[in-house]
Amino acid sequence: MAWRGTDDLRGYLKDAVLPEMKYTPDAPPLSLAGHKSHRNVLTVRNRPHRQLHGIYATQSLFDTLVNEWIKERIPTRSLGILDEDHETGRSLSIPSSRKFKTPQIPLPPVSNMERVSSWISHLPLQTAERTMHIIFPTTECWSFEPSFEDDNDINIYREFRWSGTIDPEHPETSYSTITVACQPSWILSSEDLWQFTELRSLPSGDGPLRGKERLWGKLWDSCVRNQSRFFVVTSYQDWVFGAFTIGWTSAFVSPVFNARSRDPTIVEALVYWISTSLGAPGCYKCPEIPEPVTNMSAGFNIPEYPPGTEFVTPADSLSSWSGKSEEPASSAGIHTVMPLDVSDRGISNEDPKTPTAFQKPRDPTQTRQRVQMWLAGVPSAGFTRRECLASLHGGHPVGEPLTSEIFDDASSTSTGSSADTEVGAPQGHWLSMPMQTLSRMRW
Repeated sequence: MAWRGTDDLRGYLKDAVLPEMKYTPDAPPLSLAGHKSHRNVLTVRNRPHRQLHGIYATQSLFDTLVNEWIKERIPTRSLGILDEDHETGRSLSIPSSRKFKTPQIPLPPVSNMERVSSWISHLPLQTAERTMHIIFPTTECWSFEPSFEDDNDINIYREFRWSGTIDPEHPETSYSTITVACQPSWILSSEDLWQFTELRSLPSGDGPLRGKERLWGKLWDSCVRNQSRFFVVTSYQDWVFGAFTIGWTSAFVSPVFNARSRDPTIVEALVYWISTSLGAPGCYKCPEIPEPVTNMSAGFNIPEYPPGTEFVTPADSLSSWSGKSEEPASSAGIHTVMPLDVSDRGISNEDPKTPTAFQKPRDPTQTRQRVQMWLAGVPSAGFTRRECLASLHGGHPVGEPLTSEIFDDASSTSTGSSADTEVGAPQGHWLSMPMQTLSRMRW
C-alpha cells in the first residue's frame, strides 16, 4: 500500500500511539495500581563477576533529547515510498488516526508470554525497524530478531536484539547493539518497572536477590554476553530505555514511559535509541566514568553455567581493598582521612613464592621510571592497525563504541596531503550513505 503524498513520516510517528493490549479471560490478573506483582522469579543468583556499582536516572532529559532529535532528523515531507517492504514484508504496522492510513495487523488477546512478545514484535519493533529503513537506507540489513537461547525463564522473559552488519559484503561480521528485554505486565507491573529504574546498584554479597535486582542481573548478563550496551525493558504497557557504560560497571536509565505516551511516543523513543546505538549524528553520548581496564578488553566475558550448577567460592584476593564505596582508596584524594588502601600497596615479585607488600614511591619521577622500564620489556607484536582491529570482536575492538572511526567523516580525520586522499572516497556518516556506496567501502 503506497504512502499517500500528503502524509509525512514525522507526523505519523507523533500520531502512532500503541494500541491498548487486550487480555483473554483466563489471563493472569494484573497488579493493582501502585503495587508490585511479586511474581518476578527469574532464575538469577548473585555472581562475583557481575559488577554494577552505579545506576543513574536521566529524568526528563531523555524526553528532550528524543523530541529535539526527531524534530531535526525525521522529514516532514512525503518521501514518495512504500510503507511496506515487499521483500521482507515489514511495514509501518501501528494503527494511526484518520489522518494516516496504515494496514491493520490482527493480533489475538494475550494470555501468555508468547503472545505478549508477538504484540511487542509486530507493533512497536516492526514499526521502528521499518522507520529506520526509510530514513537510513543503509540499515536495511539490520533488524529486530528474537533470541532463542535455552532459558529456564522462557515463560516470563523474552529478548529481541537489534542486529546487523556494517559491511554488506561481509555478512558474517554482525553486531547486536540493542537488547530488548520483555516480560508480561502481570509479571512486570508499572510499580516493578519504576522500582527497577530507582535501584542505584546491585548488591555484592551472597544473599538472595529481590525482583528488581534479578531483572538487572539477567539484563546485565545478556548484554555483556552479546556486547550490546544499549537496552530496552518493557511489558508493552510500560517502557524503559537505558545503556551501560563501556566498562559495564554503570548504567543510565530513562523514566518509565507508558504505552500511550505521546511526547514522545514509544516508536519515536525506539527510533531515537536505535539510532543512538548505531552512533547516528546528534544522538545521546553516555558520560565517561572511570572503570577497570579489564572490563573493556576482548577477553572480558561472563561464564555460562548450566542449570543447577553450584557456584565455586572464589579464592581470597591478595589485595586488602574491601571494594566498598564507603572505603575509598587514597587515589581518590582523601588519604589524609582514610587509611592507606590497595592503591597504595603492591606485591614484590622478587620472590614469587613469598610475595611481600611494599610501599609505592611518592615521587612521580620514580613512578614514571618504573613504568618506562616495564614498557621497555613488553615485546612488540608487529601488527598493523588493520590487523589489530580485525582480531578483536569480529573486526571491531570490544569496549569501543561502534561510532569510533568507522562512523567518522573521512575528511575530518585526514591530516595528510591531497595525494594521500583516495579520489571519490565516500564521506559523511554511514547511515546517510546509499546502500550501493556502502557496499563499495573498504573498512
